[in-house]
Amino acid sequence: MEEDRNPQIKVDWGINDVRILHDAMECYTSTEIDYDQHSYEKEHVEGMKRTLYSMILEFNYYKLNSD
Repeated sequence: MEEDRNPQIKVDWGINDVRILHDAMECYTSTEIDYDQHSYEKEHVEGMKRTLYSMILEFNYYKLNSD
């Protein structure tokens, strides 16, 4: 599984970009997806969504504690 993560990319996004992507993933996963016909797996998509949500929560936590 580790080899699936290389090479990694870095993007210069703000929190609003992350929120938009998370909302898009939420909308995408709310539809019926035939994972047998796609190269990605449900667990991978759900993991990506959890990572985005974690980024949002961490941002909100630090923003709340910095005020």
